[in-house]
Amino acid sequence: MKQTETNHLEQVRAIFAILHGKKEADLLLKNLNILDVHGETVYHGSLLVYDKRIVALNTDESVIQVKEVFDGQGLYAIPGLIDAHLHFESQLAHPTALAEAMVPCGTTTIFAECLDLLSAAGEDGVRAAQNLFRDYDKLPYRLYAFAPRKKTAAWVRAKGGFMNGHWGLTALPDMVLNYLPAIGVSNNHDVWNGDDIEKSIRYGFPTQIKFGVGSSEVIQTLLRSIVDRKFPTENFMLCTDNISIERLRKLGHMDWIISLCAQMGISPIKAIKWLPTIPPRRIIWTIRSAL
Repeated sequence: MKQTETNHLEQVRAIFAILHGKKEADLLLKNLNILDVHGETVYHGSLLVYDKRIVALNTDESVIQVKEVFDGQGLYAIPGLIDAHLHFESQLAHPTALAEAMVPCGTTTIFAECLDLLSAAGEDGVRAAQNLFRDYDKLPYRLYAFAPRKKTAAWVRAKGGFMNGHWGLTALPDMVLNYLPAIGVSNNHDVWNGDDIEKSIRYGFPTQIKFGVGSSEVIQTLLRSIVDRKFPTENFMLCTDNISIERLRKLGHMDWIISLCAQMGISPIKAIKWLPTIPPRRIIWTIRSAL
């Protein structure tokens, strides 16, 4: 039996034992208002955690054994917030310093664009990025780094990698817009107005609605277009693209972006659903005082 299969079997047995009160779970978070993004509802309940994973909802507390109990007293439990596209080097911050400003905002995952660093510095930039992200697995958030196409061999896509869109749709001819999804481009974040959004989703791109470059006017324009034109919301993801550390510390990160959605007439639950999905290496939720 392969090692991965053995580990999975051991984990299944451990969870079974936990749910039958024969093994201790790590943490019980109770008295929570839990956001169900699939049903778009909020319900009162509890979460049981083992080995950094949520293993059960609303378990019988008279049966289970648990090492630690947290009484949420009505706090909200929502999925960890995800930034679908962030220019990492624009933050001018070390990954650990970024964590200090970002994680308290409820962000648990970022997709980090390293275009400027790797393109400008060449091989030196590649080595710098390797050193910068060497201990990524020890960070209190998940980090997925993007590399420019010319620096990424074809074998990356063959092993399950994906291509991140980085083109201004209004500048591309229709032939190219047909070609990009065909070769595996998975998204597009270069939209600036309602016409760009319409063109992006028409050609099959999951479209990232971005904060922009230094001003909230960009995302407000995009959000207003979605509301006014009644675009189906399942087409979109949220991202900052560029956001300064100063603004992040004063206003927040993805939690602030979600508040902008609410201001523009979009349900915060739907806005949270716009966050992208990622491989479930572990499930991270954030506990907050309000949605």
